[in-house]
Amino acid sequence: EYGQVLYRQDGLIEKVYTSNIEPLNAELEHFVNCVRGGNQPSVGGEQALKALRLASLIEQMALDGKVWQQRDLECINPQAVKV
Repeated sequence: EYGQVLYRQDGLIEKVYTSNIEPLNAELEHFVNCVRGGNQPSVGGEQALKALRLASLIEQMALDGKVWQQRDLECINPQAVKV
């Protein structure tokens, strides 16, 4: 059920255990179970929107060769998003 990754740095070897479950598959399965069972998802719409905006911001900054600044967090405010 868990995979093992060996992480090496400065002579230190650390075993890191990871899940073998594909994250998107687990997320979709959770959502379907919530719909079928009438439950609330573990991540709400505003949190999901923040995560998507942050991922998009990080991707764009990497493509543009820009450096992360704390003020960049202001643009992921879900209330500022026009849907």
